[in-house]
Amino acid sequence: MWVKPWNMKEGFLMGGGLLITGLLLQVVLGPIRWEFFAWPVNLIVLLLLLAAVGVMYALRRKVYAFEWMMHTGAAVPCLVYAGSLTVLMGLLPQVREGGTPWLSQMLRFWPFVLVWTWMVVISALAALNHLLRWKVKEIPFVLLHLGVVWSVVSATLGYADIHELYLSVSGESVMLVDPWSGWVRAGIFILLAGAASLLLFMTPGGIGRKTYMRIMGGVLLLAAVFLYWTLSVTGPFVNNPNPALQSPWFAPHVTVYMFSYALLGAAAIMAVYLLIRKRASASEMNLTDNLVYMGLAFLMFGMLFGALWAKEAWGNYWDWDPKETWAAATWLCYLVYLHLRKAKPGEWKWACIILLVSFLCLQICWWGINYLPSAQGLSVHTYN
Repeated sequence: MWVKPWNMKEGFLMGGGLLITGLLLQVVLGPIRWEFFAWPVNLIVLLLLLAAVGVMYALRRKVYAFEWMMHTGAAVPCLVYAGSLTVLMGLLPQVREGGTPWLSQMLRFWPFVLVWTWMVVISALAALNHLLRWKVKEIPFVLLHLGVVWSVVSATLGYADIHELYLSVSGESVMLVDPWSGWVRAGIFILLAGAASLLLFMTPGGIGRKTYMRIMGGVLLLAAVFLYWTLSVTGPFVNNPNPALQSPWFAPHVTVYMFSYALLGAAAIMAVYLLIRKRASASEMNLTDNLVYMGLAFLMFGMLFGALWAKEAWGNYWDWDPKETWAAATWLCYLVYLHLRKAKPGEWKWACIILLVSFLCLQICWWGINYLPSAQGLSVHTYN
């Protein structure tokens, strides 16, 4: 360990060190007070973050840790820690005020914030590295990593500058004023472009056109079944919609999610099949990877359309509602799968297990959230 080249073991140790550091900060300093990051402090923090990333990239040849952070050996442990903490957040009821300022206020919990900051730094370094050695085939990689950095940093640093305005015309209403809203929206559109380019640059190589078309036919059938179930079984609130549901974003948001569920469901079936058979060929794993790539692209479309819808309905793109939290956890789990496949292409068993865990998170996000204590009386997504 700690012998070059570093791998995921070092990453898990670093992540553990961040958790311990975060716990110490939580004990000594107490929960994070985001109100301290109001203008112009947030601008200063942004400039320091950009400078730190620039220095780390410039010193990557001299400091091996900086070079290592641009590769999957660092990304996989980081995503595992971020996904685990996000799942924990989705399981436990969250409060903005009161309660224990630890697991019941994860957004103010130092370990959670440090791990997500680590993920942002890794994403920024990776995007910068690939952007400066530009290749057309890496457009999805650059856009997705850049979009994550842009949207997360803008939303986080702009949080303290959000103001609530109470309007009383035909009844009291609340409007959120966010000076950083335009920057967050830019990050969302970068991510949308990344998801679209992921579909554009992905090819079904190595699996045969007939097999690919059969799989796509099954996926379309599954998507139709999921869409029918969503629009008929949950009909009471669709036929008499909540005002928040009366939006042009409703149809695209639900439709792309159904395609995502079908594709990722097919990938989960492949994972079960391979684990039962106890072997996997390169073409079978290539098919599974393609299903996940397409499913993840549509999943991101659904999440981002939902963010734009949330801005229209509630005034904020992302509020870490329990449903949103589980969507983020699901997204992180599938990212673990993709990064592990790149880092360890021979570890097909672990990849399949992670795929099943990811699909379990997807089920909780889709319908299981209604039965979790974290969503009872707290989720704006519980319409009935």
